[in-house]
Amino acid sequence: MTKGEIYECWAPANLPWSKWVKPILFASIDPPKAFPPGDRQVVNLEWVKQIADKTAIVIDIPGAAGVELGLSLAENGYQPVPLYNSARGPTGTFTLEPADPTGPLESQVPAQAGPFPQIQICLLDMEPILQALREGAPRLQRRSLSPDCAPAFLLDSKRRTGEGALMEGRFDNRSVSFPTDFPSANFLLADGIKSAILVQIDGKLPQPDLAHTLLRWQEAGIAILSKDLINERAPEAIDVPRPTYFRWLWHRMLALVGLRRNSLGGFGGMIPEASAG
Repeated sequence: MTKGEIYECWAPANLPWSKWVKPILFASIDPPKAFPPGDRQVVNLEWVKQIADKTAIVIDIPGAAGVELGLSLAENGYQPVPLYNSARGPTGTFTLEPADPTGPLESQVPAQAGPFPQIQICLLDMEPILQALREGAPRLQRRSLSPDCAPAFLLDSKRRTGEGALMEGRFDNRSVSFPTDFPSANFLLADGIKSAILVQIDGKLPQPDLAHTLLRWQEAGIAILSKDLINERAPEAIDVPRPTYFRWLWHRMLALVGLRRNSLGGFGGMIPEASAG
């Protein structure tokens, strides 16, 4: 499949939620070639089968596991909607060399011998997610989802923090989600959706950026429930806490402080060398 065909599998023109699919990762898919299939994870979806009314699902779990859960939900009639907004960035590792010792105690600091530790160049390794999107496309292509389907929005729970230190030479592709990344509460209600389930691992309340969206939905009359994948309990109703700067116009500007916009959209850029002097 070409990258365009893969994108169309995830964002088919006949489904109502396709307009929210983020295109940035699909734009960086490699030229068509064969890839070995990844290991499919077994996901317990008994709690989904107990949902009686039309319900939106927001999946906020790490990495490619969210894609796999979205694909499993597609087998239950949901449209998975990737909202990954971090650029792929360069692949490979970064050599973490120790700083030269300085100051009066320099002679007391022994020189460190190699090999030096290696860390990923990107703060967020998007390769597993990218591969899962690529491998999942044929599975979606074989499905015929109803135009009346409910959405399952896919987020990476590590989007705000990444992994490892912010340092010169690394690619900072941390991101945040905004209410504009999701349908409005009025759009959901008009489509007959009166509840939404937040799916996390070992957690109940939403991350601060996601809380801005879910609280807007809740205030408009959409019930918010939380499902912890660690336990077998059914989704439980929650009250979304009021996040900092809720509904302030400049919340978006504050959220972007320290993040790097990418020329292709979304987030991602090299951390520059610190200015001398």
